[in-house]
Amino acid sequence: IDDAEKGNGDGVLQTGEEADFIVDVENLGPGAAKETLVALKNQSGPGLYLNKGRAKIGPLKVKENKSARLQFHLREAFNTVKLRLSVWDNTLGVALSEDVTLPVIKERTSQNIKKNLKAPGKKFIPVYAGAHLQMPLIAHVKAGTVMRTNKVIDKNWWRVELKRGLTGFVNISDVDFVSKRIQKMKHKAIKVVRAHAAPAIHIEIPDLVTQESEININGYIRDENYLKDVFVFVNDKKVLYQQLVRSAKHSNDFVAPVSLKIPLEPGSNAIAIVARETDELSSREFFGIYRKEVSTASDKPKSTPTQKN
Repeated sequence: IDDAEKGNGDGVLQTGEEADFIVDVENLGPGAAKETLVALKNQSGPGLYLNKGRAKIGPLKVKENKSARLQFHLREAFNTVKLRLSVWDNTLGVALSEDVTLPVIKERTSQNIKKNLKAPGKKFIPVYAGAHLQMPLIAHVKAGTVMRTNKVIDKNWWRVELKRGLTGFVNISDVDFVSKRIQKMKHKAIKVVRAHAAPAIHIEIPDLVTQESEININGYIRDENYLKDVFVFVNDKKVLYQQLVRSAKHSNDFVAPVSLKIPLEPGSNAIAIVARETDELSSREFFGIYRKEVSTASDKPKSTPTQKN
C-alpha cells in the first residue's frame, strides 16, 4: 500500500484515504508470458471505490519481475478491506487469483525525521509492507545493516528504503539508533520475502478436435507449500472435483499427480482447470476442445434409385 501522496504515508489504510495498491509479479513458469494483466475486484461493498482496477504489465520473460499500480478510495469506515487480486496471461490462457484482506485502523500521527537505524543482534529483523503487525512481511534485513529512515509513525514505526522502489516499515523495538554515516545497502543484506506463488499446473493438452464424448488429461500440479484440490469446469459447469494427494517421490515441493476424465458436450467446450493451494489462492489454465458429431449410416442421405427405360 502506497498512501504517501493522499494519506499519512504509513502503508496502512485509514478511512478517507486514497491509496495505490502495488502488485509485484514475477514469472516463475518455464516460458515467457506474452500479455500479462492484473486486476482488483472489490469484495467490500460500495464504501470502497476502485479508481483504477486494472493494469497491463505486458510481456514477462522467465524470472523477470515487473510492478503495476492499482488505486482505490476508502470512502466509509471498515475494520478490514477485502479484495480479490487476479493476474493472467491473455495469450497463454493461464491465470491465478488471491483473496487479500487488509486491516483498516484509526488515523495516526506521522513526522518526517531523518535518522540512521541499525539492525542489532545476530539474526535478521522483519520488515513489513505497512506500519502494522497485520500487514504482510516483505523482507528480512541482516543484523548489523544500517538503514536510513525519513519518517516515524506514531512513535512506534520507522519507514525505511531497502532499495530503489522497495520501501518498508520496521518496528522501533527491532532496531537501534546509530550516528554512523549510511552507505549503500548491500544486496545480500536484504532477503526479500516472496509473498505467494500459486500452484503450477503441468498437463498434457490433448487434440483440440475430437469425436469422443470425454477426454483423459494426465499431468501433475506443483506448489511450494501445500495443495488442496483441483476442479474442472466445462462451459462454466463444474464437472469434476478431486482432492490432491502428495507424491512420495518429491520431498521438497508438494507435487500431486492428476488423471482427469472430462466429459465433453457436442460442439465447443471451454475448459478451465482450477488448482487451489488454499481457499484464497488458486491458479487456472484454460483451453478449448471441439467435439465433432459422429456420422452414422442412418445420417447419410438416401440415394435415389435410377429408373430403367
